[in-house]
Amino acid sequence: MNEFIITFRECLEATLIVGIIYTFLSKTNMYTQIKYLWSATISAIIASIGVAFLIISINNQLGNNAMAKLFEAIFMYITAGLLLYVVFWLSKSISDRKKLEQLASNASKSSKWGIFFLVFFAILREGFETVMFLIGGVIQTGQFSYTGFTLGVILACLIGFLIFSRGQHIDLKPFFAVTTFCLVLFAAGMNAYGTH
Repeated sequence: MNEFIITFRECLEATLIVGIIYTFLSKTNMYTQIKYLWSATISAIIASIGVAFLIISINNQLGNNAMAKLFEAIFMYITAGLLLYVVFWLSKSISDRKKLEQLASNASKSSKWGIFFLVFFAILREGFETVMFLIGGVIQTGQFSYTGFTLGVILACLIGFLIFSRGQHIDLKPFFAVTTFCLVLFAAGMNAYGTH
């Protein structure tokens, strides 16, 4: 269940970012910038997977000794802190369209790679958060649900597609309220596990 909530929420945030910037570029006839948007999205996903392998590799190299337990405890505290920051930051600004459009406008004027870097770092941040939260969950529970992970990604992409390509209005506030509560409980569990 944790995997579903985390991937659904983080992927939906990433989808909203990409969708808002894509819509802005289309409306302002900056079609040449759209290829940078997609290449940045793909590059950020690949970089996020690289971050996951790096963290897993570090954890595996430590083995099952005191250093490994210290790493896990510190990792849990950092992840729980990051999770709470993301939850409360997002509750104040659920994908601020005007701010993103202004950033996209400035980025597209600064250089032809401006959109690439804007999207790359925005999606990489979401990917990094996803990696941290998922690995924290695996350390805490000792298991990983590929089904929950996959369903979260698919549902988030589907909702993003409906919002931006079909012009559907979907009220996301109830969803964010429920997942915020679940993620706060998840962060509390991580703090408890880190202390243990």
